[in-house]
Amino acid sequence: MIKAKGMFKPFAGILLKVVCVACLVAGLIYGGVCTYEYVDYYVTTTTAQQFEQDFLAPAVRVFVQQGGSTGRASGVIVYSGQSELDNKHETYVLTCAHVVVDHYSVPIPSISIEAWSLEGKLVTVDATLLHWSPEPSFVKSDTFVMVQEQYDYGQDLALLKLNTDEPFRAAKLMAPENFWRLEVDSDVIVVGSALGERITHTRGQITLLHPNFMQVNASIIMGVSGGPCYLASTGEIIGIANGVFMAHNNLPISHLATARPIHKIDMWLKAIGYSFLYETGKK
Repeated sequence: MIKAKGMFKPFAGILLKVVCVACLVAGLIYGGVCTYEYVDYYVTTTTAQQFEQDFLAPAVRVFVQQGGSTGRASGVIVYSGQSELDNKHETYVLTCAHVVVDHYSVPIPSISIEAWSLEGKLVTVDATLLHWSPEPSFVKSDTFVMVQEQYDYGQDLALLKLNTDEPFRAAKLMAPENFWRLEVDSDVIVVGSALGERITHTRGQITLLHPNFMQVNASIIMGVSGGPCYLASTGEIIGIANGVFMAHNNLPISHLATARPIHKIDMWLKAIGYSFLYETGKK
C-alpha cells in the first residue's frame, strides 16, 4: 500500500476520489457506448478487423424524411446476392416497422440507408419499403412488467430493398429452432446507430426469454431500433432490437431492452414470401 506523507497527505483522499470518479465516467462512456472487451470464444478468436466485418459492417443507418425533418435509426443487411428471377444483384435490409411507419400507421415515403460497401466505402442508397408489420401494443401499467399476451399484436418488423446493384456484406441469421436452445445470461452484442450517430455496439446478456420477445441488458437507446442483436459466441443474429422499458417519468431505461426473436423473424419472412432471404442468410 502507498501512504501519503507530509504535505501531500491532505490531498491523498481528494486525489483518490477524483481518480475513482474519472474511472466511473470512463466506464459509463466507453462501456455503455462501445465496449471492445472480447470475452466470448467466437470474439476472442477473431481479430478486430474480423469483428468489424462480422458484427458491424452488416449494420446500417436508416434515414427517414418527413415533414422537413430527418429521423435516424438502424437496420441490418440480411441478404446481398443474385435475384432468384434474374441475374441482378439485390440487397435487403431488416429494420423495425416503427422506424419507417409514422404514428398513423402510414409508411414514410422517403427512406435511405448508409452502409459500408465491400470495397470499404461508406455509401448512401435510397431504399424501398416492401413489407411491414405494425408495432406491438402495450397496456399502461404502474410497474415495469410487460403485458406479454398483448405483445404479439404486431411483429414491429419491416423489410427494405436497396435501390442499387452494389454488393454489401450480409449478417448471419441463427436457425429459428436454435432460439429454444438459448439460455438466460448468454452474452449478446447489440449494434446500431445510437442517437443517430455512427454505428457502434454494446454488450450485455439475455435476461428474459419469451416466445414473443427477448429481454436483454445491453444498452439500447434512441437510434438503435432496428439494429441486430447477435449471440456473441457465434456471431449470429438472434433478434432485432425494438424497444426499451420506460420509467414513470417517461424516461427510457436503456438496460431494460427488448428484441424481436429470430423465430418470429423467420415466421414473418415466410408469411410475406421472402423465406429465401432467411435461408440464405443463416448459412
